[in-house]
Amino acid sequence: MESTMKTDLKVQLIDHLHKLKNSTKEKTLGLKKDDARFIADFMERSSLDTHQAMTLMFTDRETLAMRNIEDAISRIDKGLFGICEECGHEIHKERLAGFPSSRLCISCQEEKEKALKIHRYFATYPPGLPLS
Repeated sequence: MESTMKTDLKVQLIDHLHKLKNSTKEKTLGLKKDDARFIADFMERSSLDTHQAMTLMFTDRETLAMRNIEDAISRIDKGLFGICEECGHEIHKERLAGFPSSRLCISCQEEKEKALKIHRYFATYPPGLPLS
């Protein structure tokens, strides 16, 4: 991958990281404000609890996205960005443009997902039944 493309991508990743950090901070502050309120009505409290649970779920997703972005920035800095961690081949530019935190090429990602699908199948397969 060309260094200008990596530089441009790094700038975009840093910008996106800042946006996610601000969004997470705002959501966290909103939760603290909600916690400070005393709500006597059972239905209103239930609604607020549901809202808080959903906000925490979104915050968790944003936190994971931030970790992936920070990791991608680190790989750019180390010169490892765009190289598949499994096979060592270059990850296609199109894949990186659409999913910059990609660590695997398409082939290795498909193999990983295939193995995960098989693992999930056997993890939920009832014990004692034949595997045919």
